[in-house]
Amino acid sequence: MPDIASTLTARLLGYSRLSALVGIRVFPGFLPQGTPKPAVYYEQTGFGSVSAMGTDDGIEETEWDIHIVADSYASMKAVQGQTKAALKRWKQDSGFRVLDTFILDEYDGYVDETKEHLGTIEIKIQHQTV
Repeated sequence: MPDIASTLTARLLGYSRLSALVGIRVFPGFLPQGTPKPAVYYEQTGFGSVSAMGTDDGIEETEWDIHIVADSYASMKAVQGQTKAALKRWKQDSGFRVLDTFILDEYDGYVDETKEHLGTIEIKIQHQTV
């Protein structure tokens, strides 16, 4: 049975403009050592149930940090832009039900030790368990 993490992975891998940049280099949890760049990995940072008007309809919210790692700033920004495009207001009715997706924040940086450009997009996904 699909869960929100596998549904998120499928969304990122299935978004053609993003996969044109990263291929199949989208990973849950961490970026495996030696992975060619650019690449994307994500981690869950929050979870909660949503209750409205005194009822609980199985709606949940999960928060995620989507990380982009690249060898150049231009490459990182291109992947970051397509990742945002893939997730902004993303909804899905078939399979695992995604009610809505929100971009919460976005930032980037550089790591001197590894000479890598890093971008992060913080998102919140509202989804419903059946």
